[in-house]
Amino acid sequence: MKSGPPSETDGTNSDVARLLTLETDSGQPLHRQIYEQVRKAVISDKLTEGTEMPSSRALAASLGISRNTVLQAYDQTLKILDR
Repeated sequence: MKSGPPSETDGTNSDVARLLTLETDSGQPLHRQIYEQVRKAVISDKLTEGTEMPSSRALAASLGISRNTVLQAYDQTLKILDR
């Protein structure tokens, strides 16, 4: 089952969610999928410097997942950025 169709973004919060496609039956944890897709979006310049990420509540609601899952993904992303 997929969640969130990918599309181009103009940098708004709602567009960030559109970049993410989650596979609930892939065997990979959802937080890892979010992290990997955000990372790829940054590398490919789909998410650029200054793009504001949605709040954990907003992203969780738009993807239909738990806020804790989004918090795990954001935490993992921040650890990489702090290096």
